[in-house]
Amino acid sequence: MNRTLCIHNGKIYGRQGLQDDTSIVIENGKISYIGDEQGIRKYMHGEFELINAQEHIVFPGFIDTHLHLSEWARQQDFLSLGHFTSLSDMVKYIGKMAKGKGWIFGSGWNQNNWRDAGFPHRRHLDGLEKGTKAIFYSKDLHSAWVNDAVIDLFPFKDVIEMISKAYLRRDEDGRLDGIIREEAMGVLLDPIMKNNPSPIFIDPYKYFNTFYRHGITSVHSMEHIDDYLKYLALYQYELNRGLRIGVYIYNSDSAKVYEQDLRYSSGGNWLRFFGIKCFIDGALGSQSAWMREPYENAEHVGKKVLFNLPLQKAITRAESRSCALSIHALGDAAVEHLLDTLDYFGRPLRVPLRIEHAQCLDSGLIERMKAHNIILSVNPSHLIDDKEIAEKHWGDRSRFAFPYRSMKMADLPFAFGSDAPVESIHPWKSIYAAVQRIPANDLQPWYPEEIIRLTDAINATTYYGGIINGRNERKGVLAPGYLGDLFICSHNAFEDGLDDWEDFHSLLTVIDGKIVHNEL
Repeated sequence: MNRTLCIHNGKIYGRQGLQDDTSIVIENGKISYIGDEQGIRKYMHGEFELINAQEHIVFPGFIDTHLHLSEWARQQDFLSLGHFTSLSDMVKYIGKMAKGKGWIFGSGWNQNNWRDAGFPHRRHLDGLEKGTKAIFYSKDLHSAWVNDAVIDLFPFKDVIEMISKAYLRRDEDGRLDGIIREEAMGVLLDPIMKNNPSPIFIDPYKYFNTFYRHGITSVHSMEHIDDYLKYLALYQYELNRGLRIGVYIYNSDSAKVYEQDLRYSSGGNWLRFFGIKCFIDGALGSQSAWMREPYENAEHVGKKVLFNLPLQKAITRAESRSCALSIHALGDAAVEHLLDTLDYFGRPLRVPLRIEHAQCLDSGLIERMKAHNIILSVNPSHLIDDKEIAEKHWGDRSRFAFPYRSMKMADLPFAFGSDAPVESIHPWKSIYAAVQRIPANDLQPWYPEEIIRLTDAINATTYYGGIINGRNERKGVLAPGYLGDLFICSHNAFEDGLDDWEDFHSLLTVIDGKIVHNEL
């Protein structure tokens, strides 16, 4: 039995914002009392712990509704390449860091930020020592850059198939250019990366603690089935349980999911399987998001990944196996195609379906999603870095990017996810981006008519994260009967604003009534 936790002298954040209540009690992992200083006294007997919140705000534990937890942990040890503005400078850095190494990994490169135009090439890595194998993931995780030594490891049959699908390109000499795109990353690189497993299964608390410091108590993670099974084994032991984890498994592993008869919402409050993650298109950074009209100064509309009959079959199969669906649809054409597919069914699905990203939405798409009772997981933190990329590749269509105010006014519910490791897990970056809409290196809001209120942004990080998967998980709200997950915030965004969001952190994080992080 857990010791009763009593927190007083705080400012309780409720569904509508800050409340007059100052105290909260958690018994046996669940909230049993919200109220004033007087009312908390009746719980102060037997085994209890009293915490003085020192007039700080007490929030429900934040919920990150979209990340790649295992991949995020793995990439903590990769070379960080996101800060480079020149391909040549990055290549020099890689050469220096790769000396004496058989393998070198990196992530975060973004060709859109370079003075040197265009994607990198395998030849840029020819200066590495003979035998060194190099894999570098793009910022959006929809492309990877590899050298000849890695290309030589690819099975010939798989290479031919990926070339036929236009996920690989060859130079005039017949050699691959070194950029691995979309589905080819899973086919060609995932088998290689199995030899470099995520370290989160070796030392989970090293990585969980980073989330605790940000007040994050629950995550929804996109995973391969092998990693889901590792979490399942890890969480069999109570002492190993940390973050509450909900999992969607990639469609490429769906056959294994169905073989194991995994079904929607199987599991418990610590680890829960939800369903299948499908990709309809790619990403803005790699210019593979599927758009209705061609990209600016280009003749293509992005990349269709899963569409038409294969998409219909994937949805039907998941539904028949009682698995929920998480659908990656970033471009406007991708969202439209999904909605057309749902219209084709002519009836509501029997399992929950959520859309990921939906980064470019006009009013027509918003109304159609509302008609289908869809909840979205969106990523405001991308706005800070993607403004220039969107204007470069989407032009005037950028006015439909990240349209959170329009979604709110249409009563289309949405929750916030970080999309880590594509972005930082820092939840206040998403909140800041949605409330201020000020991109990097800018002083003015970008399409300020799409700004939302601070309370709406916080609710997207709490309440809506608890219901986005089609069931009320009894988290994301500080109320009796809900799970005892919360944190005490270092700053008061309501009084001090969000300009210093990078310094916001948790002074005390509680999961299931147990203190997992304490700076008070």
